Amino acid sequence: MRRRNVLPLSRSLRPPRRRSPRGGTWVAWGSDNREVPVRLCVPPTRFPTPSQQKRTSPTPSGNHFEIKCIDGTSSPYLALAALLGAGLLGIQSQAPLVEKNCTEAAAEMSEAERDAVGVRRRLPLTWEEARGALEGDEAMKGLFGGIVDGFLAAGRILDDLMNTPTTEAGRVQLLVENY
Repeated sequence: MRRRNVLPLSRSLRPPRRRSPRGGTWVAWGSDNREVPVRLCVPPTRFPTPSQQKRTSPTPSGNHFEIKCIDGTSSPYLALAALLGAGLLGIQSQAPLVEKNCTEAAAEMSEAERDAVGVRRRLPLTWEEARGALEGDEAMKGLFGGIVDGFLAAGRILDDLMNTPTTEAGRVQLLVENY
């Protein structure tokens, strides 16, 4: 699992968000775990009434994912393309899924507990780290081609524009007006 820089603004990774375990800052996934960046949502296996049991089958095809490591300033199209592309690269290279099902908040686990489920890496905690990870990811650049360089350049210009106001209130107002 890799974090893709689909967050064009430095405000997307501002410090208050990093301190919260909600959504997680560790590279992890978990079934029905709201404290990880990628949550596998599993439908209930028990149904309240016999008639509901007949109508609905608790099969794996009823599962879906929540991706919580992006925010409202990201491009949902690029985010989805990056997720699908990363999955495709993993399948093509037959890369093993190192991270196991993380059933607890990784931020609250000990190092040994995280290690036991393969949770060893943090997501980028700053805008610069996230951009640097994308700039250095040759595999993703190969999938997206020149879009990556254009995206990073546009993101830098947009971030400079958003940081033009000198007060926090002015920056928030500009963010609200544009997003």
